[in-house]
Amino acid sequence: MPPAAARRCASPISWSDRRFRALGLYRDFYRHAGTSYQAAITVPAPHHGLIGMAVNRQHRDFTDDEAELLNLLRPHIQQAAAICHLLDEPAQRRAARSTAIPR
Repeated sequence: MPPAAARRCASPISWSDRRFRALGLYRDFYRHAGTSYQAAITVPAPHHGLIGMAVNRQHRDFTDDEAELLNLLRPHIQQAAAICHLLDEPAQRRAARSTAIPR
Protein backbone atom coordinates (compact mmCIF):
# COMPACT_ATOMS: atom_id res chain seq x y z
CA MET A 1 0.00 0.00 0.00
CA PRO A 2 1.54 3.36 -1.00
CA PRO A 3 2.02 5.94 1.76
CA ALA A 4 -0.49 8.73 2.11
CA ALA A 5 0.41 12.11 0.66
CA ALA A 6 1.51 14.96 2.90
CA ARG A 7 -1.42 16.60 4.60
CA ARG A 8 -1.83 20.31 5.09
CA CYS A 9 -3.78 21.13 8.22
CA ALA A 10 -5.02 24.56 9.14
CA SER A 11 -5.64 24.95 12.83
CA PRO A 12 -9.25 23.73 12.63
CA ILE A 13 -8.00 20.38 11.19
CA SER A 14 -11.44 19.69 9.74
CA TRP A 15 -13.06 20.73 13.03
CA SER A 16 -14.43 24.09 13.96
CA ASP A 17 -11.82 26.55 15.18
CA ARG A 18 -13.55 26.62 18.57
CA ARG A 19 -13.41 22.82 18.88
CA PHE A 20 -9.71 22.70 17.95
CA ARG A 21 -8.83 25.46 20.41
CA ALA A 22 -10.73 23.63 23.16
CA LEU A 23 -8.37 20.65 22.94
CA GLY A 24 -5.82 20.21 25.70
CA LEU A 25 -3.22 19.66 22.99
CA TYR A 26 -3.92 23.13 21.63
CA ARG A 27 -3.93 24.79 25.07
CA ASP A 28 -0.80 22.98 26.24
CA PHE A 29 1.28 23.12 23.09
CA TYR A 30 0.04 24.70 19.86
CA ARG A 31 -1.17 27.95 21.46
CA HIS A 32 2.24 28.52 23.09
CA ALA A 33 4.05 27.60 19.88
CA GLY A 34 1.95 30.02 17.83
CA THR A 35 0.88 27.25 15.45
CA SER A 36 -1.95 28.02 13.06
CA TYR A 37 -1.01 25.77 10.12
CA GLN A 38 0.63 22.39 9.89
CA ALA A 39 1.88 20.08 7.14
CA ALA A 40 2.65 16.51 8.12
CA ILE A 41 3.82 13.17 6.77
CA THR A 42 4.14 9.70 8.24
CA VAL A 43 6.67 7.07 7.26
CA PRO A 44 6.71 3.37 8.14
CA ALA A 45 9.48 2.48 10.59
CA PRO A 46 11.13 -0.84 11.49
CA HIS A 47 9.18 -3.23 13.74
CA HIS A 48 5.77 -1.94 12.61
CA GLY A 49 6.57 1.54 13.89
CA LEU A 50 5.57 4.86 12.46
CA ILE A 51 7.59 8.05 12.15
CA GLY A 52 5.64 11.28 12.07
CA MET A 53 7.07 14.59 10.93
CA ALA A 54 5.18 17.86 11.15
CA VAL A 55 6.12 21.39 10.14
CA ASN A 56 4.23 24.22 11.82
CA ARG A 57 3.65 27.78 10.74
CA GLN A 58 1.84 30.76 12.21
CA HIS A 59 0.87 33.22 9.48
CA ARG A 60 0.09 31.40 6.24
CA ASP A 61 -0.93 27.98 5.07
CA PHE A 62 1.43 25.64 3.24
CA THR A 63 1.26 25.57 -0.54
CA ASP A 64 0.78 22.43 -2.62
CA ASP A 65 4.43 22.73 -3.69
CA GLU A 66 5.58 22.82 -0.05
CA ALA A 67 3.46 19.76 0.73
CA GLU A 68 5.05 18.01 -2.27
CA LEU A 69 8.51 18.80 -0.87
CA LEU A 70 7.53 16.93 2.29
CA ASN A 71 6.40 14.01 0.12
CA LEU A 72 9.81 14.01 -1.56
CA LEU A 73 11.48 13.72 1.87
CA ARG A 74 9.51 10.58 2.76
CA PRO A 75 11.79 7.93 1.14
CA HIS A 76 14.90 9.57 2.60
CA ILE A 77 13.43 9.58 6.11
CA GLN A 78 12.40 5.94 5.69
CA GLN A 79 15.90 5.02 4.50
CA ALA A 80 17.50 6.88 7.42
CA ALA A 81 15.26 4.98 9.86
CA ALA A 82 16.24 1.67 8.26
CA ILE A 83 19.95 2.55 8.48
CA CYS A 84 19.61 3.54 12.14
CA HIS A 85 17.86 0.24 12.82
CA LEU A 86 20.66 -1.72 11.13
CA LEU A 87 23.37 0.20 12.98
CA ASP A 88 21.62 -0.27 16.31
CA GLU A 89 20.92 -3.98 15.85
CA PRO A 90 24.43 -5.26 16.67
CA ALA A 91 24.47 -3.18 19.86
CA GLN A 92 21.14 -4.71 20.90
CA ARG A 93 22.49 -8.23 20.28
CA ARG A 94 25.66 -7.46 22.27
CA ALA A 95 23.59 -6.15 25.16
CA ALA A 96 21.37 -9.24 25.09
CA ARG A 97 24.40 -11.56 25.14
CA SER A 98 26.04 -9.73 28.05
CA THR A 99 22.91 -10.00 30.19
CA ALA A 100 22.26 -13.63 29.19
CA ILE A 101 25.72 -14.88 30.28
CA PRO A 102 26.21 -14.98 34.05
CA ARG A 103 29.58 -13.64 35.17
